[in-house]
Amino acid sequence: MKPAKCHYRNIARLMILSVVGISGCQIPGIRFSEPATDLPSTYQSASNSSSIPNSLDMTGSRNSGLLSVADFYKDPVLSGLISLVLSNNRNLKILDEEIVIAENEILSRRGAYLPSVSVGATGGIERPGKFTRGGAVEEQLLIMEERRFPNPLGNFGIGLNMFFPIDLWREYRNARDAAIERYFAAIDQRNDLTVRLVAETASEYYKLLALDKKLDNINKIIEIQEQSLELAKVRKEAARDTELPVQRFLAEVRKNQSEKLLIQQEITESENRVNVLAYRTPQRVERTLAEFDLNSMPPLDIGLPSQLLANRPDIKMAEREVIASGLDVEVARAQFFPKVDVVAGIGWEAFNPKYLFYTPESLAYNLAGNLLLPLVNRAAIKAEYMSRERTSAAGNL
Repeated sequence: MKPAKCHYRNIARLMILSVVGISGCQIPGIRFSEPATDLPSTYQSASNSSSIPNSLDMTGSRNSGLLSVADFYKDPVLSGLISLVLSNNRNLKILDEEIVIAENEILSRRGAYLPSVSVGATGGIERPGKFTRGGAVEEQLLIMEERRFPNPLGNFGIGLNMFFPIDLWREYRNARDAAIERYFAAIDQRNDLTVRLVAETASEYYKLLALDKKLDNINKIIEIQEQSLELAKVRKEAARDTELPVQRFLAEVRKNQSEKLLIQQEITESENRVNVLAYRTPQRVERTLAEFDLNSMPPLDIGLPSQLLANRPDIKMAEREVIASGLDVEVARAQFFPKVDVVAGIGWEAFNPKYLFYTPESLAYNLAGNLLLPLVNRAAIKAEYMSRERTSAAGNL
């Protein structure tokens, strides 16, 4: 009997190896991105003349990207406006919800490869025909001493059921890791929008300050030109001059009055852009009344190129998307290989509820393993794999 058992064992091993071999053959290869451009070996660092200690990073070089909004923008009115924009912007709130969705996706992917345990109860009645195999067997068997099977026969049970997928090819764990990368990418996307909102709000704010100063200057110019116009009229009435100076000064006044209207229009447009960012009705944007001084702004220190990349949330988001796309390729590739699942259950089962918890008479359990191999639907799996592979290659370009 021993040679026969060894023979059957060898046959089983051969079948498993054949299944794995068939499933693994003819899988499209992975496309790799083209090599990146060579970077210079040295870099001329920017000046480290900043006097703000908070802008120092771990390497000792100065980087303005490490400053907070309150430290970089000393204007309290601007800081309050930025806080209003960040708290009211709808697009930012949408990205907050997408972060929560991405976090829930992690939980979903993580639960896919963990054992699932459920508790359940069953109940039913069955009456087999007398001239069937089940009915004939029941006529000949006794449940207990001098007690035959009831007709109809009940079936009641309660117990635990477990399903455990064996993640041989890291399909589920790669899907989980891809979801984690996309979660952090969603956070980086929100940070990117935050940076853009802060920059755009500050740009429009300083533009308003410049337009206010420009409007003040042109009002003074118009006032001086109107005085010159009145003087030219007096000289003409006194026959000391001709109509030409009057018309020249009048043209200058009209030109600057038109310029004033254009500046006022620019102020209105800039205020409306700020109000759109803050998601509020059109209204005047409050701004500081003090004289703006460029020396109050901290100097810009760009730091090292690596720091520039580390402070760019859009680059970090793209990097995480590339990693997630690569993991998606591995998930799609795992679809070509066989899957192994373990199914188990334990509980009590009896034909009558009053015998349900008799142990060990009513105790029932099962343990089984499933080996599944895709054969017929390989074209759909291959198409999904090629799509994921192309997406990953496009992200690497």
